[in-house]
Amino acid sequence: MPHASAVLQRRRLDVAQTGRWTQWTIPLQAFADHARGETGLCRYVIEDQVVLDDGRQITPIIGNPNPDYIMNFINSFSYKNFNLNFQVSHTSGGDIASSTIAVLLGRGLIEETADRKNTFILPGVRQDNGQPNDIQINNSQYYFSNVLFGPKELQVDDCSVIRLQEISLAYTVPQKYLDKTPFGSVSITASGFNLWYDAYNTPDGANFDPNVAGVGIGNGRGFDYINGPSSRRYGLSIKASF
Repeated sequence: MPHASAVLQRRRLDVAQTGRWTQWTIPLQAFADHARGETGLCRYVIEDQVVLDDGRQITPIIGNPNPDYIMNFINSFSYKNFNLNFQVSHTSGGDIASSTIAVLLGRGLIEETADRKNTFILPGVRQDNGQPNDIQINNSQYYFSNVLFGPKELQVDDCSVIRLQEISLAYTVPQKYLDKTPFGSVSITASGFNLWYDAYNTPDGANFDPNVAGVGIGNGRGFDYINGPSSRRYGLSIKASF
C-alpha cells in the first residue's frame, strides 16, 4: 500500500455581511490524489469559485451559522412556601468553525483520538483515475495534518445545544414568623445561570460550548478562535418588604 502524506494549505475566510446578520463562507475543498513514483501524495484542491445554473460565480458555502430554530421551555412549580423556576433552551442547527475542537483533536488531547492505531481514508476521489479515494493515512496525519492544519471545512461543526439557562429556588418565610417583626414579607432565593449544557453534535471529550463570540462585539457568529466559554453564574438574594 502506498504511503500517504498530507499537503497542508491554510484557507482564507470570506465574510459577507447582509443587514443585521453575518453570513460566513469558506472555500470548499475537493480531495484529489497525485502519485509520485512509489509514494502517494494526498492533496486538497481548492474550489475558489463555482458556477451556478444561472451563470453566476460564487464562493462555495460550506456552513451557515443561523440555527434552524430556538426553543425555550419555561416553567414554575410551587409547594407550600417553596417556588422552583427554571428555563431550558434548545438551539437546533447552525454551524460553527471551531478552532477549539480542532486543536483538541489535532493535538490528541481528548478521548476521540485515543485509538492511535486507527487509520483513515479522506473523502473524495483520486485525481489519477477518478475513483473514490482508497489511500489510508494514520491517526496523526488525519487529526494533526488535516483537521488542525488542513482545510477549514474540516473544522466546521454543528452547534446544536441543549442548555439549562436558568434555575432558581425561592423560600418565602411564613407570615406567622413575621408578626412581631417590622417586615411584611421576607423571601430568600438561590439562583444559577448556564449551569449545564450539552452540544450533542460535537465531540464529547471537547465539552465544547458553542455560545462564544469569536469575532468580539457585533453581529458576527459562527466563529470560534479558542475563545473562553460562556460563564456559569450563581446568585443569592433576600427580598424584604416593610
